[in-house]
Amino acid sequence: MFLKRLFYASATVLLLTIAYHLGASTATAQAPTPSGLAGTISAAGLFFNNGQSATAVIGRTFYLNGSPLPNGATIPGTDPVIATGFGANWRLMVMLANGDTYIADGDASGPWTYAGNAVGGATAAHMQSFGALKAKYR
Repeated sequence: MFLKRLFYASATVLLLTIAYHLGASTATAQAPTPSGLAGTISAAGLFFNNGQSATAVIGRTFYLNGSPLPNGATIPGTDPVIATGFGANWRLMVMLANGDTYIADGDASGPWTYAGNAVGGATAAHMQSFGALKAKYR
């Protein structure tokens, strides 16, 4: 009798785990954004330069007040976009997770141009022994 209850309890936990795993991996948001665009916003910004402006990135496309700019050109790179910017003269800016920044003119059809890396390059990590470290400070 005890083994039967143990079996049912184990089977219940297994089925709940499978159901959660399948549901969690396939559940995605289906509701469109307020502007009618479907997708997940990865980065956004609000600016009050000469009026109110809202920027967002969905996928690899930059949106300014709901319109894809510059003319729907995709943002280069493979890292996720973490920040957006909108400056004077319709200057559009994005920053990727690795620190790369790109600039584009929002009123022209020009592509995104690389503007540099905001955080610099990789930090050199030199491995040394504990004995060498002690000798350095003696």
